[in-house]
Amino acid sequence: MIRRTSDDAWLLITQTEHARIAAELAAAWGNDRFPPLPLPEWLLPAIRHHDDGWTLWDSSPQIDPETGQPRDFTEMPMAESTAIWTRSIEICSHAIGRPASGSECLKRLGNWLEQQHRSLTRSHEQVLALFLEATEPLSEESLPEMRPDADGDSNAVPDAAALLDDLLQAGVIAPDMPSDATRFTLAEDLLAPSPLGGLWVSGHFCDLASRARENRTSSEDLAAIDHFLDEQAALQAEWRRQLAARMPDDELAPLIELGLRYVQRFDHLSLWLCCAERDEPFELAFPGAGQIHFVPLFDGQVVVDPWPFAADRLELTVAPAPVPPLPCRDDRELHERIADAPAAVLRWVLMSGQ
Repeated sequence: MIRRTSDDAWLLITQTEHARIAAELAAAWGNDRFPPLPLPEWLLPAIRHHDDGWTLWDSSPQIDPETGQPRDFTEMPMAESTAIWTRSIEICSHAIGRPASGSECLKRLGNWLEQQHRSLTRSHEQVLALFLEATEPLSEESLPEMRPDADGDSNAVPDAAALLDDLLQAGVIAPDMPSDATRFTLAEDLLAPSPLGGLWVSGHFCDLASRARENRTSSEDLAAIDHFLDEQAALQAEWRRQLAARMPDDELAPLIELGLRYVQRFDHLSLWLCCAERDEPFELAFPGAGQIHFVPLFDGQVVVDPWPFAADRLELTVAPAPVPPLPCRDDRELHERIADAPAAVLRWVLMSGQ
C-alpha cells in the first residue's frame, strides 16, 4: 500500500492500482519517434500484474504498531515483503490472459459437467470465451446479458451467477483474491507459462531486495533478503534454461535486460505520480529513448518532453481511500476508516511540451 500525505488526510493507494497506472503508461508508449514495447503480449501483463502479490495484504492492511500509521510499502518487514514479491513473481511467471490451451479449459469444464450428469451449453461456452480473452478479473456484473440457449427452454435466460459457479466448481476459474469470491480469473494451472514474465519481474524485485540490503540492519531482515535472492537465482536459472531451448543467448540476454528495464521504468514513473504531489521536475531514462523530462504544473498536469506516447495527451486516474492522518489503535480501526472513506480521485494529465 502507498500512504500518500495530503493536507488533511492520508491517501491510501493499493499496489495493484499503482501497477495499473504503470501498465496504462506502458500501453500508451510509442510513436513515430519512439518504438513501442517489445513483445507487448508478454511484457504488458508482466507490468500490469507485477504487484498482484499485494492483493491479499492490501485488502486487509496493517498499521505500524510503533506509530499507528498505515504501513507504507517501504516500511514492511522484509520477511513480509519478500513473501509478497515471491507471490507476484509466481503470478507473472504465467501469462495472464493467455491460456495454455482453450481446448483444455473446455475439456475440464465438459468433464465436470458430465460428472454432474449435465451437458455443456452455449452459455457455458460464451462465458468461458470471455475468460479466455480477459486480461482483468471478471465478475458477475461484468458479464453481458446471456441469451437463451438454443437447445433449451426458449424463455429461460441462463443465470450468470450459476454459470460462474459451474466454472468455479469445475476448476476452470478461481477467485482473484481468497478473501473476495466475486472476481475471478482463469485457474493458474490453465495459464500459459511465461518464463520471460517471471524473469522480468523477478529481476525487478531482486534489484529492490539488493537495494534494501544496503539500508536494513536487523538480522531478520537481512536473512529474509538473502533467502529471497538465493531462491530467485535458482528460479531465474531454470527460466533461462527453458528459454535457451527456443532462442540463442545473444538474442535472449538483451531481451531479458530490455524487458526488465521497461518494468522498472514504468514502475518508477507510476510511483512518482502516486506517492506524492510533485512540484519539482523529474527525469527518467527509458530504453532507446534517453532522458524523458517530466515537469509538474498544477491540478495534476505534467509536461513531458520529449513526448513518447502515441496519443496527443494521456489522462490517468486512481481512486485512493482518504483517511484521517491520525494514529490508529489497531488494524481493525484502520479497516473501519478505509470502509468509511469518502470517494476521492487523483487525476493526472500528461501533455507534450512541444
